[in-house]
Amino acid sequence: DIAGWVANSSGYLEPKKYSFVVYGDNRNNGITENKIHRRLLGLINIKEKDFIVHLGDMVLWHGAWGSFSKDIASADIKVPLFGVRGNHDDKQRFLNKFKIEKPYYSIDYGIAHLIIIDDNKGHIDEQQYKWLVNDLEGHQDYKWIIILAHKPLYSCAHNGVRKSLITQLEPLFKKYNVKMFIAS
Repeated sequence: DIAGWVANSSGYLEPKKYSFVVYGDNRNNGITENKIHRRLLGLINIKEKDFIVHLGDMVLWHGAWGSFSKDIASADIKVPLFGVRGNHDDKQRFLNKFKIEKPYYSIDYGIAHLIIIDDNKGHIDEQQYKWLVNDLEGHQDYKWIIILAHKPLYSCAHNGVRKSLITQLEPLFKKYNVKMFIAS
């Protein structure tokens, strides 16, 4: 189980290194060892950081969570790991592994407020949207508001532009002074 190294869904992290690592889309398949993921984790592990955010698609299918856990264990990661749910990450298993109730949450980190959203439906449902607005309104005193999601809003990839999400999120980004949107 990965509960020993995964940080819970909310709270405050005191900056010590004043840096964090963001990566994603390693898609462990659970059949073969993911050597590239393990090599990447080795490089991440030697970097000065306070925590890691994985932007989703930790696994290719629900049977690969054990493989992902073994990769993390082999890297001997000593900082919290926060997850964004990717479209390949089964929702219930993701919630169970990260010991959270919803696939969206926020973290306070020094002068930054990080918001993790679940954008896998191509839009934000009403419940998550209300939560997001309340979270943004309640954290306007932070200098940096950063939103992390699985997929970018604009892309030249086969999924292209995500019009529904753009319509929902861009007005919030402007109104609440979101400084950065990070996606894989």
